[in-house]
Amino acid sequence: MRTNNKTTLAVGVAGAVLVTAGVGLMHIPTAFIIAGLFALAWSFLAARAGSRRKGR
Repeated sequence: MRTNNKTTLAVGVAGAVLVTAGVGLMHIPTAFIIAGLFALAWSFLAARAGSRRKGR
């Protein structure tokens, strides 16, 4: 994994954690919903990236 990819991954994960934590400070159940949406989006993007690599 290239350094640029590692940095992008770290910033993305940190952003998701900070958004979820910020929402959690306001309303705990909504933070769980936001975390679940981040997880769904992550799995969708990972699956899409994996399918594009196989198609090459």
